[in-house]
Amino acid sequence: MGGRVLAKQDDLISNYYSYHKILDPWFYNGRYLYIVTANAIFRKSKLMEVGGFDTEMKKAGGEDPGLCFKLLNNGYEFLYCPEAVILHDYDTSWKGFYKTFYQYGLGCSIQTKKYFKVKDFKHQNNYALVEP
Repeated sequence: MGGRVLAKQDDLISNYYSYHKILDPWFYNGRYLYIVTANAIFRKSKLMEVGGFDTEMKKAGGEDPGLCFKLLNNGYEFLYCPEAVILHDYDTSWKGFYKTFYQYGLGCSIQTKKYFKVKDFKHQNNYALVEP
């Protein structure tokens, strides 16, 4: 189960992350395809069953989708509790903003190619939105 991740600070970059729900679970086609481990709880036995995080990922970014895709491939589903909120301390510099999105994009690309095997997912030219 995952929850919301909101910015701790009140500045332009932090508010951007919160407004665009950058660290909210990915909801698509009636289900959650991954949740963000900054605010999540898992059964340890299920994490062990899929081998946990991909240890080949040496920098933060993409490890959450990879873990969740492995769990989805084993038939598990995710729940979302919007009332479960944590405050995240983002790097508020422009350099940090660029680095964060670069790492998230690179890591997600690697992990998606490696682990995303959801059978009923249809690639479309739109983005999935998290339920309000």
